[in-house]
Amino acid sequence: VHASGDDEDLLVSAIGALETAKRRERGSIRFYGGIDRRSVTTYRHDQGIRRAIARGDVRLWYQPIRDLDENRTIGAEALFRIENADEQGAGQAILTPEILGTLGPRIAVHVLDLLVEDARAMKSAGTLPESLSVNLTAPDLLVPRIHTQVQESGEALRELGAVLTVEVSEQVGLQDLTGVRPAIEELRSTGIRIALDDFGTGSNSLALLRELPLDSIKLDGSFIQGAMTNAADRAIIKASVTLAEELGLPVVAEGVETESLLAFVRSAGIRYAQGYVFERPRPPGTNGT
Repeated sequence: VHASGDDEDLLVSAIGALETAKRRERGSIRFYGGIDRRSVTTYRHDQGIRRAIARGDVRLWYQPIRDLDENRTIGAEALFRIENADEQGAGQAILTPEILGTLGPRIAVHVLDLLVEDARAMKSAGTLPESLSVNLTAPDLLVPRIHTQVQESGEALRELGAVLTVEVSEQVGLQDLTGVRPAIEELRSTGIRIALDDFGTGSNSLALLRELPLDSIKLDGSFIQGAMTNAADRAIIKASVTLAEELGLPVVAEGVETESLLAFVRSAGIRYAQGYVFERPRPPGTNGT
């Protein structure tokens, strides 16, 4: 859709209302009349990503996940990257929950295709890790063709000797678990792992641990990076680790960028971690991925 002036304002308003409703209960109706710079920028940014997909400029880069006890890489998370940013600012390297929620199934299809393609290349190069993680939203898993494609991707990775882990952010679409839980249960029954991403940033973190069948939680990097100076962040980390241990869930610390943060993560009893202190995201087939 091409829009300008008042037409673009109307379109941005409609998108704002849609995204607000998505984050509420099913059957929501929302009005959105606040035209602001952020809404317009987000809309243009998303359009830029859609054009990048059409051009074939979307790639996945991978960041290793480390086992601190065994001092080895046990997996890698796929991160969204634009090869050639355009004038609309589509050069976003990380596929954030906000972008996932806005782009919906179209980006999910593309990311899953790329993931399997990269996994085959890694296998040929001898660099395929034990597990590959991909970020999807809960609403994605309720789309039949996406749900089926996740299963097919999981099977393709198993044939190559790796496990697919789906990271579901608690920031997008997990307010209503009516359909999400059965969808996740079905995926796990085929050997796909489920990680709760951005843990601690949502309003119902504890309820999700109780209601969702999970294989691990990923502690949001904002808590890790704030731990050195913020007592509240340290307390949240400590409580999260204790709770996860009681539930038998492995914890992955995200955003471990310095040696001091790594030392803190170890002292907190967290076994798995990822971040710049180990390696920055790289294209597939380089430095262990």
